[in-house]
Amino acid sequence: MNPTAYVGTQVAHYRAKANLTQLQLAHAIGLSGEDAGAAISRLESGLQEPRLEKLIRIAEALGVSLESLLPT
Repeated sequence: MNPTAYVGTQVAHYRAKANLTQLQLAHAIGLSGEDAGAAISRLESGLQEPRLEKLIRIAEALGVSLESLLPT
């Protein structure tokens, strides 16, 4: 699995464990607008490589370490 797809899978996993929708997670990390939920969808699908800043905000919103989202 490529690193971008791995990160997306991890985000989807921890988001589901936190009982958040994609839109709720998007809002929790400061995204807004009509495309906010779609941005999380693209990330989880491995279609968009997230910047480190966004990954840090996602980890914080999900209550997990940054390392848990990254491949080893």
